[in-house]
Amino acid sequence: MIGYVIRGEKEASKWYNGYMNSKQAAEYLGISRYMLRKLIKEDKIPYSQNYREVSFHQTILDAWMRGEFIPGRVNT
Repeated sequence: MIGYVIRGEKEASKWYNGYMNSKQAAEYLGISRYMLRKLIKEDKIPYSQNYREVSFHQTILDAWMRGEFIPGRVNT
């Protein structure tokens, strides 16, 4: 799925549901918040960032865990 482009509102809604903050994402993944911050810093997990606020989308994290989504910053 490298280089995959999301086109249209219908397709975007498929990927961008289940918004989570850092604490919720760490709990969902079963890792510590420290480990989550480390993964973000190393661009090893897909995340969105708006100024200082980091967020995650459940569907994208699920796809990433299955190896279907590339890690790093997701531009939303």
